[in-house]
Amino acid sequence: VVLLTDGMDARPYRLRWPSSTLIFDISPTKVFNIASQKLE
Repeated sequence: VVLLTDGMDARPYRLRWPSSTLIFDISPTKVFNIASQKLE
């Protein structure tokens, strides 16, 4: 699954995907870093 996001949407990580699913979050680096800090 490829996510083209603003880096702030956590919904895809709350969904029940099959265990073999790979998730790629494509977002600007700056936004991704801020989102990662908020999700920790």
